[in-house]
Amino acid sequence: MATQAIEQAAGSEPGAAAPKRRRPIVLILAIVGILAGGGVGQFLVGPVLAKRRAAAPAAKSAESSGPSIVHPIENLVLNPAGSGGTRFLMVTATFELRDGSVDQAMKDREAEVRDHILALLGKKTVDELTDFTKRDSIKAEVLHEVQSLFPQGDVRQVFFPQFVIQ
Repeated sequence: MATQAIEQAAGSEPGAAAPKRRRPIVLILAIVGILAGGGVGQFLVGPVLAKRRAAAPAAKSAESSGPSIVHPIENLVLNPAGSGGTRFLMVTATFELRDGSVDQAMKDREAEVRDHILALLGKKTVDELTDFTKRDSIKAEVLHEVQSLFPQGDVRQVFFPQFVIQ
C-alpha cells in the first residue's frame, strides 16, 4: 500500500502516462496545422485573391470613359401637392454627367430641366416628400425624367444635397 501511495504521488500510474504523452503530440500537430494553413494562404490563396481584386477596378474603369462631371441645379422652390400654398420644398438637384459636352448641353437646356423637375416634384404630397423610405424612388423618377431629355448614358446619377421642406 505504501508503494501505491508513492507511485500515485510520483505520477507513475499506468493510465496517467498515456495522456501526458498525447498532449505534446496534439500540441505539435496543432502548431504544424496552423503553420501549414498560413503557408497555403500566404503563397497559394493570397495571390489568387489579389489578382481578382486588382482586376475588378480595371473592369469598372473600362465602363466609365473618363472622369464624370457634376452639374447642380440650385434653388428649386415649389409648393407640394395638397399643401394649399402653406408648405414649400426647396431642393438642389446635382446631376452626374458623362463629360463636359453634356455639362454644356445641360446648361443650354437648364430651363427645360428645371421645368421637368418642378412638374414632377410638384405632384408629390408633403407626406411623400418627407418619407425617407421613398427618397430613392423620388431620385429614380427625377433621374428618369431628366435622362429622357438627353442621349442615353449622358446623365448618370442624381443627388439631392439640399432638400428642405417647410
